[in-house]
Amino acid sequence: MVKIYHPAQSLTFAEDGKQVIVNIETIKILQNDIQDPSIRSEIESAYKTSIPDNRFFSIQIDFKLVNKLGSDAYLEGFSTLTLGDRGLSHEQFYDPTPAVTVASGAGYSNNLAAVISESEVNLTRIGLALENVDEPGQSSQLIQPTSTQYFTLK
Repeated sequence: MVKIYHPAQSLTFAEDGKQVIVNIETIKILQNDIQDPSIRSEIESAYKTSIPDNRFFSIQIDFKLVNKLGSDAYLEGFSTLTLGDRGLSHEQFYDPTPAVTVASGAGYSNNLAAVISESEVNLTRIGLALENVDEPGQSSQLIQPTSTQYFTLK
């Protein structure tokens, strides 16, 4: 089974007039399969083995992050991915974002992925939170860690 959603929703993370926008482009939900080979190697052994009865769902969230900060941004990544009522910390989902620098006004596209038990599937809302957004090569933070913002699947 495969379900594909195109939520066409954006999350805006802002602090002191500075913004990072995360456009949610596509959500793919696959039953008992991890389709992307690069993601499979990262998450299959860590998460699939902890799910009983080998019945699981993989969720892939394709996004485009747009830097509206007015200066280049060094991304620390996403700190939290919330799927329904379950919050996953950054060790529990695949996030290729840490250590990426995005130029001012530019975008960065990639995807997040997680594996959850069939019994945990409640995707009425999905939430994301960002770690620090720093100036490249500096210790000064452009945006502090954010609270979770949510979008819904319709």
